[in-house]
Amino acid sequence: MGEAKRRHKLIGQEIEAGVSQDGKPALRYGGRFGEYLADYRRTKSTSPVPCNGCNACCYYNKIDFEPTKERPEDLAHLDMIPDPDREGFVMLRKRDDGGCVHLGPDGQCGVYEHRPLPCRKYDCRIFGVIGLVDTFDGDRRSPAWSFDILSLKERTEAIALQIAAFKYISTHPIWTAAEAVKEAFLGFREALPKAEKLMTAVAKLSPAEREKVFEQAAEYAEGLKRHA
Repeated sequence: MGEAKRRHKLIGQEIEAGVSQDGKPALRYGGRFGEYLADYRRTKSTSPVPCNGCNACCYYNKIDFEPTKERPEDLAHLDMIPDPDREGFVMLRKRDDGGCVHLGPDGQCGVYEHRPLPCRKYDCRIFGVIGLVDTFDGDRRSPAWSFDILSLKERTEAIALQIAAFKYISTHPIWTAAEAVKEAFLGFREALPKAEKLMTAVAKLSPAEREKVFEQAAEYAEGLKRHA
């Protein structure tokens, strides 16, 4: 098996050396950064997520949607209640432990083929692109996704998205990971020159100095994950 095929088969699996303890999110392999980002921009989170047994997002704080935008045959399978915060919207009923009522005892979705659009479109990998994780009820968190960054262009784009996201986070005491992602893409073009300048400066550092910069950036991102 070629290296590319071997690494593709690893997508979605936990990275053994990076699995966190003490309730921190597990680290999963997301494949090549550039390929995922191009797919995300093209499909807007409609590509299948390699969950590999993870069901953390089934504890999302509120899965609300407009029933008029769902197929009638799907609605017939869903346990819904009116959304008290949005007129004309409904939400999936939740269990006392914070999980979706359709989450079965085996950890699988009982209405997977009929799940509503928010469930179909949700993609936790995008939070890994900007160095964050998403948080849910029941003290659950999405996996922390790690990507292969194999070119200067990919590294620069990753830094630009993170700069834009962190700019938003630093000026908003209360924020969500979803908001940070939205602002990261909105501010990408503005942040790109800063990222290019940073990459030019990093290229001039010695290997030891460069490693120190990356370690400090990783520590900063880890702090943000704890507050996402």
